[in-house]
Amino acid sequence: MLMIPGLQGLVDKVPELATPRGFLRALLTAVGVCLVALVVLLVAEGWAPWIGLVAQLLLYVALFWLVRSFFTGRAARLTYTDAFFGRFMPAAGLNGASLLYIWLNGGGVTDPDALTRLFPTIVGGVIAVYFFLTAVVVFVRAMQVAGVDTLAGLYIYYPDEGRMYDDGIYRVVRHPVYASIDRVALGLAFVNGSTYALLLAVIFVGVWHPIWIAVEERELVHRMGERYASSMRRVPAIWPQGFSGEAKLWQVLTGRDVMSGLPVDVDDEGGRPPSDLPPAGA
Repeated sequence: MLMIPGLQGLVDKVPELATPRGFLRALLTAVGVCLVALVVLLVAEGWAPWIGLVAQLLLYVALFWLVRSFFTGRAARLTYTDAFFGRFMPAAGLNGASLLYIWLNGGGVTDPDALTRLFPTIVGGVIAVYFFLTAVVVFVRAMQVAGVDTLAGLYIYYPDEGRMYDDGIYRVVRHPVYASIDRVALGLAFVNGSTYALLLAVIFVGVWHPIWIAVEERELVHRMGERYASSMRRVPAIWPQGFSGEAKLWQVLTGRDVMSGLPVDVDDEGGRPPSDLPPAGA
């Protein structure tokens, strides 16, 4: 378990995670919040389809409060342990519920009794598989470079122990974890196949995550200064720009040039820093 990049750093700051009780507390918090929220969304949709959409929007309001209070917690003298269990894990659960609702919703705001597909099943399935596969690889690459400690926001609370990431997958997108989650959201929309699912995915990708990113990047600019501001001007947040950007993404993911198929050195700057300097990138 401790072979997961950055997990030791996280456990060092939250020793409770090294115990079965602490691990279960974290897991059950995220899973429990996710399941309760998902049931609420599905029941609300059962009352009336538009109520399900309203419930999803209200869920995003709750998520915004959790995310904002997590990123401002250090200034409010919140300990990282309290922020992790009381903000980060519940936010992860609500985010998960939003994703699952894209997949499991009944098919439409105006037509709750019939799921009207936008694409033939095979076409939607092929697109979904592409999004899922790239999402997994992007997430793995982000984990290899940044580690779970960074992805869990540990160094927001320990800023002197971290560094900024601008290597590996972070040379293509500034927020690869959000990029992978957005690809999952779109993939689930294509699996569901309905107009409503696509609407939910567009809200998730085009409205909710940009709000989350804006909150995070205010903290990153404050903490890292002009270097991160410069990265914001050079590197897309989530989606590579155009075909060349997607090709560059694939080059980082596969280690091969897209056109020639020849191996390229994409990890010459990648990897985690020495163990005596835990990272704190975006």
